Amino acid sequence: MNTANVQYVSNEQGSLTDVLIPIELWQEILSELETSHLLKSETMKIRLLEARQREKGASLSQAIDQLNVSLAKETSLEDYFIVLAPNDIRLKGTRVGIETILYDFLHRERTPDDIAQAYPSLTLEQIYATLLFYFHNQQFADQYLADWLEWGEQQRKSQAENPSPVVEKLKKLRHQLEIENA
Repeated sequence: MNTANVQYVSNEQGSLTDVLIPIELWQEILSELETSHLLKSETMKIRLLEARQREKGASLSQAIDQLNVSLAKETSLEDYFIVLAPNDIRLKGTRVGIETILYDFLHRERTPDDIAQAYPSLTLEQIYATLLFYFHNQQFADQYLADWLEWGEQQRKSQAENPSPVVEKLKKLRHQLEIENA
């Protein structure tokens, strides 16, 4: 473990408060902690040692047969989306566009679980399918999202410059209320 780039941070009293370490060192420490945690269990210790000695594993189909489990029907990403227009890709069976999920994930830094809670009409499977689509088509999806954000900004600007009669009336009412309450 190379500790040459470790930096120590102290407060005004000289007491050590923080340690800054390179990410590679942090990952190495996490790996060692995980391994030591796993080795506390005698069963896991045996399994890890056996796994280390294996040279090749079984194919997925062999493992499925041995474990007596089944996989859901094979699906492709096309099973999850409907393209209404080049700038309108939605999740099948919903009115939710992929931009909604991508914006929450990329800009709001929400987890898939957080997104599922925010949009109860979506399943975690649909959210993960959208993220998989994003990671497989990142350049396209980044441009799609950028176009969507730009379009939204243009729409807000247009609405501010040309408010509807209802908005104008509401602004006047609000102004009158502020005068009356002042």
